[in-house]
Amino acid sequence: MKNLNLEVSAFTQGEVLTRSELKNVLGGSEPIGVGRCSSGSCTIDVSGHGSQPGVCETNSQDKCVCRALDYPSSALDNNCVK
Repeated sequence: MKNLNLEVSAFTQGEVLTRSELKNVLGGSEPIGVGRCSSGSCTIDVSGHGSQPGVCETNSQDKCVCRALDYPSSALDNNCVK
């Protein structure tokens, strides 16, 4: 891999981002591909089926939820938050 030499003097003043702006571009301090939700297992109460096994994941609203493995059901779960 080639090393890049990035010096502030190589950019014009209008091209330099502040630290907070750079965090927004890169998605905060988390490595790429790592979400804010745990990737562990959980349980979810499914109507008519009781407590069921599930997995923690991020839903389309960027919330940590427990998704049931065998049923089309999910619910917000504080145990899924890292």
